[in-house]
Amino acid sequence: MAFILALAAIFLWSTNAVVANHALKEMPVEQVQFLQFLGACFVILLIVWRRRPETKIQTSEWHVRWALGVIGLTGTMIFQYIAFDIGPIT
Repeated sequence: MAFILALAAIFLWSTNAVVANHALKEMPVEQVQFLQFLGACFVILLIVWRRRPETKIQTSEWHVRWALGVIGLTGTMIFQYIAFDIGPIT
């Protein structure tokens, strides 16, 4: 199952890059970033909602995982913004 989820993640990130490439021709970088951030937040919320009840974890561990997820998401968006600023948009 982990392999399938890894392939799904690769597929989603690939489509994200392709869509961003086309969207940047029509929209400003800030708007594309905002839409990507909303999409990523939606996926995180979907994962949290679909989490199996038998995989309950301690509250403190949950907060650490949630914080790492938010830091990772925010870091990814910052690096994408820098890449969009530096790289040519064709």
